Amino acid sequence: MALESTGKISSRLEVLRQRFLERAKEDIQQLRTLAEKTRRGEFSADGLLFCYQSLHKLSGSAGTFGLPELARISHS
Repeated sequence: MALESTGKISSRLEVLRQRFLERAKEDIQQLRTLAEKTRRGEFSADGLLFCYQSLHKLSGSAGTFGLPELARISHS
């Protein structure tokens, strides 16, 4: 019974990890777009808030899902 439960948990965690990776790709693309706008001198308070919140979430979630390099980079 314990092995069956562990398998279910592992399966669910993998689903969550895949969802995180899909969302992270989207967020990173948006961050790239905002970085390019910033280089051109085009930025807004909303854009900066999005960057802060996205990087904060990426950092925490990446660590949770076993991606220490992404966690480190997004934290810095």
